[in-house]
Amino acid sequence: MYSIVFGNRILRESLGLVPAKSPAAQLLQLGKNIARLRSRAQRTQEEVAEQIGVSSRYYQSVEAGRYFPSLPVLMALRAALKCTWDELFRSL
Repeated sequence: MYSIVFGNRILRESLGLVPAKSPAAQLLQLGKNIARLRSRAQRTQEEVAEQIGVSSRYYQSVEAGRYFPSLPVLMALRAALKCTWDELFRSL
């Protein structure tokens, strides 16, 4: 008898071994990731919002998981927070 360990989340989901996260849960996780990376960079929400060209209110909503940022905003966030795509989307 062979035992198979699936490390790839997408493969596990496609085989029905792990339920996919809901879109709401994914938004919350993305917001948490962004907040963690901003904290690591020792920046305020206002500083990051200004640097990436969005309002403070919009940026706060992204961190709170209410909005999913557009690709240009994600690219600006990645540059401003000096992080990788993997760090930004970890655990989604």
